[in-house]
Amino acid sequence: LIGDSITNGYSSHVTGLLKGQANVDFLATSKNVCDPAFLLELTLATDGYKHTVIHFNNGLHGWHLSDAEYEAGLRRMVAKLRELSPQAQLVWGSCTTAVTLPDKQLDPKTNATVIRRNEIAARVMTELGLPIDDLYAAIVDHCDWHSDSLHFNQEGYAALAASVVKSVNAVMPRP
Repeated sequence: LIGDSITNGYSSHVTGLLKGQANVDFLATSKNVCDPAFLLELTLATDGYKHTVIHFNNGLHGWHLSDAEYEAGLRRMVAKLRELSPQAQLVWGSCTTAVTLPDKQLDPKTNATVIRRNEIAARVMTELGLPIDDLYAAIVDHCDWHSDSLHFNQEGYAALAASVVKSVNAVMPRP
């Protein structure tokens, strides 16, 4: 699992759901796809390991990035993962909802950015032939699952983990 603090939140749930089926490693980072250190972190997390499936996302960081910069960063991310783990099936996880307001409603401005980034990512991943796990759809109607303006409570993380496991199971080879 590669992602941000949201990934960190659901990683233990995914590990539990895949117990006995798969070993789950994860990298949670606050670096955006255009941060040069991000590719170094990807290298440290994947180089030399024989991952079968890599479920990844990145989009809630780097709010300053233009759409073109974000797309270029996504393409570099996929290329780096393919270089480091050519045997792995890659699965893109869409960005989750952005900031919620104190009244547990989505902030229209930040959510519009998330929607736009998910559209960019969907186009790129479809072009590159990668499956997409729509994590946004798993939680968009559940602002009550937010524990703060950005993160989720256990119910939210459990729902995200269920979506991740479903998408991983769909591409994981069976003995």
